[in-house]
Formats: sequence, structure tokens, C-alpha cells
Amino acid sequence: MLSRHAAITRPAARRTVGQVRHAGGAPPVFPPQGRLFNEPILPKGQKRQKLPWENLWNYGFGGACLFGVLIAVNRPDTSVSTWALEEAKLRQQVSPTLPKYTPSSK
Repeated sequence: MLSRHAAITRPAARRTVGQVRHAGGAPPVFPPQGRLFNEPILPKGQKRQKLPWENLWNYGFGGACLFGVLIAVNRPDTSVSTWALEEAKLRQQVSPTLPKYTPSSK
């Protein structure tokens, strides 16, 4: 057993009255209520009212995604093989004494 002095100085042994320790550290899990984003369930035949910022967000995000796709499709080719082929053609034009490049057939 630990001495009384060791029990007092150890942090794990210091507990105040009424202190509760939850080992998981997570909040309790609440049962599902059938609501998405805490919005109330509407009666049949009634439509949900959109907030003013929702259309701006949807069209803005969609436009940004479309712009990103267009940029990605039309980006320049920066591969090493493309650069090497262009460099070889340029050197061939400048110095015709170099051997002629003919691609191998597969």
C-alpha cells in the first residue's frame, strides 16, 4: 500500500468530492430525431423556405467547380517527354548533321 504522504502528492490520487471522470471523453449520443440540420419536419404539401444565402452558395460553388474543371482540362502539357521531343526537333532544325529521329513502330 502507498503511504499517506504518497497518496496526497500524486495527481491521480487527488480527487475532489463530487468529481466525475468520463473515460471516453465524448459527449453522450442522442437518439435520432428524424431531422437533418435540426430543421423541423414539415407537414405534407408544405415546401421548405430557402434562406437568402442558399442560392448564392449553390450557384457560386457550382460555378467555382465548373471553372476548376475547365482550368484542369485546358492546362498546358508540362511533361518531360513533350519538352524533350520539342527540344530534339529544334536541335535537328538548327544542326542538320545530327542523326534523323524516326519513332519506332509498335
